[in-house]
Amino acid sequence: MIQMMYNTPAIALAKLMELGLPPIFEQIWQSHGPRRFCCQWNHPRRFFDMDLQADLELFCPRISQCVPLLECDLDELVAYDSVANEYVSLVYEGATCKVIGANYQQFLSSLFVDLGYAGLQDVVEDVAPLFGYKYLVEFRRFMETDDDDELSCEEVKARFVRSIPV
Repeated sequence: MIQMMYNTPAIALAKLMELGLPPIFEQIWQSHGPRRFCCQWNHPRRFFDMDLQADLELFCPRISQCVPLLECDLDELVAYDSVANEYVSLVYEGATCKVIGANYQQFLSSLFVDLGYAGLQDVVEDVAPLFGYKYLVEFRRFMETDDDDELSCEEVKARFVRSIPV
């Protein structure tokens, strides 16, 4: 079995801080993040359950090389794959793992579109500067014109995320 590289909160937080991400991540991990954002995305908790980690490694070996970043409702983790240099989403139920960004700005775009779809565009407006998001104008335009009836919401979102420069 592959050994999870970032299997405790202390190890994961240390690596997260080495990545040079904005201070907002550390603030969220220390329970000092923006309240409305943290109602959706908070510091990982369930991810560090050893039984869950064993299952995740079995069904999604890639997760062993990922730095956990945020967790949603104890159901989904977003992480940075430190080997592939990509951002991934892992849904615990079914252990499905998918790339959500080839870089940091694409990762944020993916998270923020989901918040926008949930009616929380104002939260995105509030936190975008804290995360160093550079595409707020494009995000606003996307949210205003998101009306492609031939594609699913996920396909439209993926097209927008891919439009963010790598």
